[in-house]
Amino acid sequence: MCKIIAFTDMKKINLKKCVNDIGNTLLKSERDGFGYAVTGTRGVFGEKTISKQFKSRIHTKGAIQLPIIKKQYESFGLADKLEGAGIFHGRTSTNSDGLINTHPMRRHTDEGPWNLIHNGVVDDQGEKYVKLTDNDSEDVLYRLMRGIEMVK
Repeated sequence: MCKIIAFTDMKKINLKKCVNDIGNTLLKSERDGFGYAVTGTRGVFGEKTISKQFKSRIHTKGAIQLPIIKKQYESFGLADKLEGAGIFHGRTSTNSDGLINTHPMRRHTDEGPWNLIHNGVVDDQGEKYVKLTDNDSEDVLYRLMRGIEMVK
């Protein structure tokens, strides 16, 4: 099962050291990926990977992605001075693997992005919607965004 770590205030944390240490520690036991989302002065940003080792690229210019190689890394948002909470997730899949199914689950609305890290399995029998992933955690995020109670 997945592992989750959350900090309510990241202001005094050295982000690069923190995410490298947490990422590599979680990837020792969680075989299907690592990701995080943190709040900075310009909004939420983070990274996720399905590599077996993690090295933050958040302040690195231009990682090369070759089209013939399976994408193993993604960053999002604008990295900036830490301002608020941070969530971290080591993933062992209970459904489909791959970078798209690695947490945080992300969706965008007119009000801005939503990010969710979730642990457990859900069975969603609610209204159908256009899914971006094969991950059941996306169902939780969708219901939260819409203010819809999860069907039990």
